[in-house]
Amino acid sequence: MRIVVLGGAGDMGSAIVRDLVQSDVSEVIIADFNQEKANSICSELKGKKTKLSAQFVDANDHASLVQAIRGADAVASAIGPFYEFGPKTVKAAIEAGVSYVDIDDDYDATKATLEMDDEAKKAGVVVIVGLGWTPGITNVCARYGASKLEQVDEIDIAWAGTAADSSGHAVLYHVWHALSGMVPMYLDGEWRDVPAGSEGKMYDFPQPVGGVQCFYCGHPEPVTMPRFLKGLKSVTIRGTFYPELLSEAVAAITQLGLTSTEPIMVGAVSISPRDFITAYAESIEDIFRIGVEPSSGTWVEVRGHKGGNPTQYTYRAADRMYKQTGIPASVGAQMLARGDIKTKGVLAPEACIEPEPFFAELAKRNIAIYETEQTTVKL
Repeated sequence: MRIVVLGGAGDMGSAIVRDLVQSDVSEVIIADFNQEKANSICSELKGKKTKLSAQFVDANDHASLVQAIRGADAVASAIGPFYEFGPKTVKAAIEAGVSYVDIDDDYDATKATLEMDDEAKKAGVVVIVGLGWTPGITNVCARYGASKLEQVDEIDIAWAGTAADSSGHAVLYHVWHALSGMVPMYLDGEWRDVPAGSEGKMYDFPQPVGGVQCFYCGHPEPVTMPRFLKGLKSVTIRGTFYPELLSEAVAAITQLGLTSTEPIMVGAVSISPRDFITAYAESIEDIFRIGVEPSSGTWVEVRGHKGGNPTQYTYRAADRMYKQTGIPASVGAQMLARGDIKTKGVLAPEACIEPEPFFAELAKRNIAIYETEQTTVKL
């Protein structure tokens, strides 16, 4: 089993690599632009059963991507932000003829990847788009809840994270993208664009996250779930960062237009507000880490009917972001390398990941998901 991890030296990518090594995959290649960091991870994990090596890759160079991927049994990508790199890495995997999984968390990149379905089928490969924390765990939870209902009507998803639980400029670029402008939701049986940061709602995540107010955000779940889970009338997703000061700071940044990608002149230098605020946020992010336990929460509520009665299933989890993101992608890459998924083409997790075996793999890695059922009986 030979698996390539694109961006394997990064915060989330290295979590994929570590789980593959812990799973005794025979060979793992860290394909990354940062060779120094990739070599450091190889040295750190040396002595395990896995043959581990580093390879340079430039995600803006199609030939470099294809060369890094070709000959593997599967490829996992953690190169973000995905609105910039997702379709590029998928295209390279299809050309290389290698089945692919990523942690794509951008709605527009997911739309673009879904449009490559025919190409993937012709190449005879499986492309799993968005098998991480959210999307990923959220999608499989939604499928599981839907499978228990005779009729599924609505799915409501939420996530909350903290600056103490992630790092890297790709995360920040994703945050600005997800919490800016108009974003897609599935409401009353149709896709609609709604303002990011609107429709706040409180969610009670497991500790140490607890109660957090989340807001509409741009994520792939409303894009994919109505396609693969039939009969849905509504799919919504909200997210934010905590503590409240951090959430307010992010809201202020987006409201002031500091996430714009349109360049402005600063003296003789042209720079986009998004590039500036990303660099500045990275320089002060430690302010938001003081006194905060690193953890990220997930909430999925699936509503419908069972036995003629309104019923809902709720799934909650809280753990480190790198675990909730990297481990699902590692599990997916191993499934692809073994040939466990037979359907070719571009698939979201809810279309191809069997929930119970997947949850069992998470449980082996001490990721707990809590399920509650609530049925309203008519007397």
